[in-house]
Amino acid sequence: MDTIPLWQAEAARLALAKFAPAVVGEVEALLPRLFQALADGDSCIALAKHEQARAYAAQPIVGGTQQASTPLIQFADKLTLGRVWQLEAEIATHLRRLSRPVNPEQDLSSLLKSLFAEQSSQEQQQAAALACVNQLAIITGGPGTGKTTTVAKLLCLLSYGAAKPPRIALAAPTGKAAARMTESLRFSLQQLQQHHAEVMTPATAQALLALEGKTLHRMLGMMPPKMLPKYDAEQILPYDIVIIDETSMLDSSMLGHLLAAIGDDTRLILLGDADQLPPVGMGDFLSLLPAQTQVLPEQAANLQVWLPDATWHSSAQPAALAAQTARLTVSHRFGADSGIGRLAAAVLHQRTDTFADLFAEQGDIDLQAAPEYARNMAWSLWLAQQDYWHTVAAGQPEAVFKAWTQRMLLTVRRRDAEQVNAALRDILENQGIWQAEQGRWYHGQALMVTRNDAEMGLFNGDVGVVLRDEAGRLQAFFPTHAGMRAVPLSRLPAHEDAFAMTVHKSQGSEFAEVWLLPPLGALEAAEDYHRALLYTAITRAKHRFVYWGDVASLQAASIRHVQRLTVLGHLLQHEH
Repeated sequence: MDTIPLWQAEAARLALAKFAPAVVGEVEALLPRLFQALADGDSCIALAKHEQARAYAAQPIVGGTQQASTPLIQFADKLTLGRVWQLEAEIATHLRRLSRPVNPEQDLSSLLKSLFAEQSSQEQQQAAALACVNQLAIITGGPGTGKTTTVAKLLCLLSYGAAKPPRIALAAPTGKAAARMTESLRFSLQQLQQHHAEVMTPATAQALLALEGKTLHRMLGMMPPKMLPKYDAEQILPYDIVIIDETSMLDSSMLGHLLAAIGDDTRLILLGDADQLPPVGMGDFLSLLPAQTQVLPEQAANLQVWLPDATWHSSAQPAALAAQTARLTVSHRFGADSGIGRLAAAVLHQRTDTFADLFAEQGDIDLQAAPEYARNMAWSLWLAQQDYWHTVAAGQPEAVFKAWTQRMLLTVRRRDAEQVNAALRDILENQGIWQAEQGRWYHGQALMVTRNDAEMGLFNGDVGVVLRDEAGRLQAFFPTHAGMRAVPLSRLPAHEDAFAMTVHKSQGSEFAEVWLLPPLGALEAAEDYHRALLYTAITRAKHRFVYWGDVASLQAASIRHVQRLTVLGHLLQHEH
């Protein structure tokens, strides 16, 4: 068990002993398990029969869902902290508030037909139509299924015929995800401008092409030291439409802040991949979505008029979020002959017996022998990086950053990434690229910000490159929608080298080629190496995926599934 959860459990035990000394013994054995579960991302723990009875007897420490003001809350066969129950109950309340149908003001039949003319875009067409009849829309799908393309066309639909363009905000959990969202959306909008001028009027095009993604922290106005949001239930976000990408990365705390700041007249569109890693913090919202879309009868009537060939399942009482959820399954990035796409699908569906054949058949996925030490991995990475260092020699920030995105080594564990980055730095010292006596920065260094700095406009996960400017001074350069932005090294927040990073840190990014390093050493106890992590790593690759291990370790990870326990899941299922 981790040290911090143990400290938290002991602090809680001492506080509860003062609060209700006569009954603290009934729950003290549960506290370490509960705090460890919270650290692991669960928001509650399951109780055995005898534990349920003991917890029930521990009043006033433990209360039921109707009280919701006691230090611990017992519900069904689960136990959680009172503050966690309150947080996830507020999330459920906001989801119910926002899950209301919107009566469309115009017939969108012709626009939907025009914008989604291709046979392969039927899923996207239905997702856009569904979003038009809901205040809250959740569009999920893997890489290349067209989430951004769908949103670009949806924005055209929602802007069409409006007296003035709607106020729109784009945001994502990290800076690099926000930048990628901006770039992808702008590309899709430019395509629409060329081929659908009847929808993308000059005014609409001007407004939509000016959109720039922000981090959620920046959009909500979360400033240090307390990081409390400026926008909340009392002061809602001043937008007509809010679009959030990479929703799988939102923990319960951030999801709660976001939903509270969405007004009753604001549309909220959430995008994400439900099969990716859950957030680092507590919660797993996308895993709670229903498998099938199910709309209200009045929504079905409108949708059937717009899309007469589509089939809509309807119910007077659909399951929670069923009327708001659209799933995209057809990948336009990975063709039928794509090894990356086929491997990702095999991982998700646990077709582990096909792995060896896939690597033997496909040219865009490869197996390499597992390195014994981090320095071996670093040397292989250095040899493959020569194109990058040739680009560095020219010193053009945009070209260097693009070269950095061509290859990334992902690791399961943070320690392995740190060791590879350290070993690579030793190699660079031997090659004369880095001199320790000149400081920790050097020409060509890639770095990742690890702490938010709202004043500098840099946030955890932002990646930049260090280069000499025209005056010969080393500066860090970070990508923006308008090009590369220079930041003095003295103003950088906490950061680390970024030639290797964990799979968690890679979320929201894409790389031309991805190398995946499973945990170095024995894999017998690799509970942290599981299906969602493996799938996330594979789908960061656009053109090539290299696995530095054997098929057996891939198979073991693919069948290892981690399902989080959440209070929100109970609330959505039982109190809808």
